[in-house]
Amino acid sequence: KIAWLEVSKSKDPKKTVNTLVFNSFVLCQLFNEFNARKLGNEINVFQNLHKNWIFNGVIIFSVVVQILIVQFGGAAMQTVALNWPQWGFCVLVGFVELPYGLILKLIPVPAEKPHKSLSLIHI
Repeated sequence: KIAWLEVSKSKDPKKTVNTLVFNSFVLCQLFNEFNARKLGNEINVFQNLHKNWIFNGVIIFSVVVQILIVQFGGAAMQTVALNWPQWGFCVLVGFVELPYGLILKLIPVPAEKPHKSLSLIHI
């Protein structure tokens, strides 16, 4: 039960919860795209973001399509329109991907040689 999100006041509480889960999942993926921009030990996922117009275009397009699907998808997408607090909740859940990605990058991973039996090329 998510009382402060006013799910119980909606016309179809089950569809509202399903839409919240779907929207949160998609926003997690969108926020994770920022983490995926940098590999290895690079920490600042926003570095040179303003120079990457293709990435920015993809993010903007994805966000606009997600808003349209949630707000106007209706029966075709099995979604219901969300209100501002519900959208805020979904964005907050999605945003958790950024610090989560940072924490994962801060965990040291020892460099190991692959086992000979797992290698396709024997050196």
